[in-house]
Amino acid sequence: MEETKASFIIRNVLEGVRYLHTKNIIHRDIKPDNILFRSDNIFEKNQIALADFGLATFNDVPLYMFPRCGSPGYVAPEVYSFDASKEHYQLKSDLYGVGVTLYVMLTGKFPYPGNKELCYENKECIIDMNKIFSLNKVSSEGNE
Repeated sequence: MEETKASFIIRNVLEGVRYLHTKNIIHRDIKPDNILFRSDNIFEKNQIALADFGLATFNDVPLYMFPRCGSPGYVAPEVYSFDASKEHYQLKSDLYGVGVTLYVMLTGKFPYPGNKELCYENKECIIDMNKIFSLNKVSSEGNE
């Protein structure tokens, strides 16, 4: 995907996540499939929306329903490793899905070395930065 478009989409997604987090809501399933476009011209105001709140929850509930949830590859490692006897995971765990989504938009693939053990690589956050050549095509200019 073109960098300008990906940047605009992610900025809008982050604004939506920020709004949810001000309400103490954690989405828990941010991925490209859950980003909707209301029209073909995404650059118009209010044309991008987060969707599928089936796994969303208030973060301060005593006990999470479906504590380990989300889509493989986009789940924050702390969600995979969640232990109900400890404290809740943080709202910021949504940002992991945003980051993976941006990576997928820019490169067309997951940041993990292989898809054989996707859930394991996702849980352990196994990202070999030395093997990631896809981002060499992404420019460093124009980022604000």
